[in-house]
Amino acid sequence: MFGNEGGVYNYLEINNQSVFIPPNVNGNVIKANVEDMLQNPHRYAITSSNGFTLQDIVNNKDEYTVVIDGGTAKIVQNSNVLFTSEIYQKLPSGTKEFVYSDAMITAEDGVPTENSMLDYDETWSYDKKKNINSTIEAKIKDTKFQKGGRTILFGVETIRPDETLPTNAIEKVTQLKELVYKEIADKNGTQYVDVFVGDIAVTSRDQQNLNAISYFIKDSNSIPNYVLDYLSNFDYLKNLKNADVREKVVVAWKDKKNKLRTTSNTESIVMTPLQSLTDIIRSFTSINNEPFSAADGA
Repeated sequence: MFGNEGGVYNYLEINNQSVFIPPNVNGNVIKANVEDMLQNPHRYAITSSNGFTLQDIVNNKDEYTVVIDGGTAKIVQNSNVLFTSEIYQKLPSGTKEFVYSDAMITAEDGVPTENSMLDYDETWSYDKKKNINSTIEAKIKDTKFQKGGRTILFGVETIRPDETLPTNAIEKVTQLKELVYKEIADKNGTQYVDVFVGDIAVTSRDQQNLNAISYFIKDSNSIPNYVLDYLSNFDYLKNLKNADVREKVVVAWKDKKNKLRTTSNTESIVMTPLQSLTDIIRSFTSINNEPFSAADGA
């Protein structure tokens, strides 16, 4: 798939493929942008098909073919590969609207732009009651009651007493979700929707939890540890298992200007709160410029 520019075509290794580069096209810049997109698809407004997440794209980057058409790289799924997510690009088409397009990368991509569709969604501008976070936090229970009981195994009776146990991160996030939805939902559901949640989580439970987290953190200068613990369980956010990364993320989130980020594609959009937090988390890499593994912070 080539244009009709004429001249001598060179080739370049991109994503472990020999890709032909037309004349007058900066192949090295496109290569850098394509490889960054396949490693950090959230930065380029990339989304996946139903049942897949952005981590599936990262894990299966070799299953995508790079085709240069003119000065644009198109990323397509290999047609003979099953169980690999199709990828799309979410582009703004109007206020509070976006369309799905083929994943396109150009030499002009890769840097934040001021030409973003600022009102593409309403997450950042969604109105919150003053001090609502403090009210919600005060209701999060740190402990839970577990009733004892009597069991008999192989003729041996065991009496388990009543216990008060600490609540774990998932239980606290579940409480957070319930409290947030009591605040923002009505009989028709909730108007607060962070569209990025489906790119991180598959199950509706996790997506609802992430949507509540997005609402909770969007105008807050702090992120509770139990929220960071919960987020670290998603492969795409596993950098949070590293203590140094977590500390840097907490500091970075205190900077209001640092939160409002744009995607790196030419037709960029403002990242949602969860997407911005994701970008901050993944911006901290190991010495080899790769995301930290779980073992790095275990």
